[in-house]
Amino acid sequence: MRGHLDSILDYAEQLSELDTEDVEVTTHVVPVSALLRDDIAQPGLSNELALQNAPASEGGAFQVPKVIDGEAG
Repeated sequence: MRGHLDSILDYAEQLSELDTEDVEVTTHVVPVSALLRDDIAQPGLSNELALQNAPASEGGAFQVPKVIDGEAG
């Protein structure tokens, strides 16, 4: 593992020797635009619709079995 780390650090040292003075800062290798859609609030599911396929519900919430891990002692 040490050999791999040494080779990575050697490569990073070689990169630090490059003249990048006139290189524009980028976040992607290729030009990218419009990656994300506009953040527009939309109505969510109603409580009834969200619980429609639930195996069990109670009081407007999903009902799940009680799970206890380990032994009481």
